Amino acid sequence: MAEPRPSASSPAPDPSRRRPAVVTGLVVLLAVYTSARSLIGVIDWVDRARGGVDLADPALLSAIVTVLAGVVALAGLLGAWSTRRWGPRLYAAATVTSLLGAVFLHQAVTVPAVAGAVIAIGFWRYAETTW
Repeated sequence: MAEPRPSASSPAPDPSRRRPAVVTGLVVLLAVYTSARSLIGVIDWVDRARGGVDLADPALLSAIVTVLAGVVALAGLLGAWSTRRWGPRLYAAATVTSLLGAVFLHQAVTVPAVAGAVIAIGFWRYAETTW
C-alpha cells in the first residue's frame, strides 16, 4: 500500500525567523540601489564597448566588475529576503568586492559606494547575531 502524501499546506512560519519592518525596508532599499547601480554599470559597459575601448582598459573592467558584483549582490538580497544566513554574507562580499575593484582599478570611489559597503557589512553583522 502507498503511504499517504504529506499535506500540500506549508507549516506555520517560525516567528523567530520573521524580519522586523526596518530590515524589510532596508532590503527593499538595498535592492533598488543595487539594481540602479547595476543598470548604470550596464549602460557604462555598453557605452565604452561601442567606443572601441580595449578590454584591458581599467574603466571598462570597473564597469564589468560593477555589473557582475551587482548580480551577485541581488542574489544575496534574495537570500536575505528569505532570511537565509548566506544572503547578507553574499551581499556584503559582493559590495566590498565591487568597492575594492574600483580601488584597485584606480577608478573613482564615491561616497555612496563606501556607504553601501558599510551598510552591507552592518547588515551582515546584524543578520549573524539575530537570525
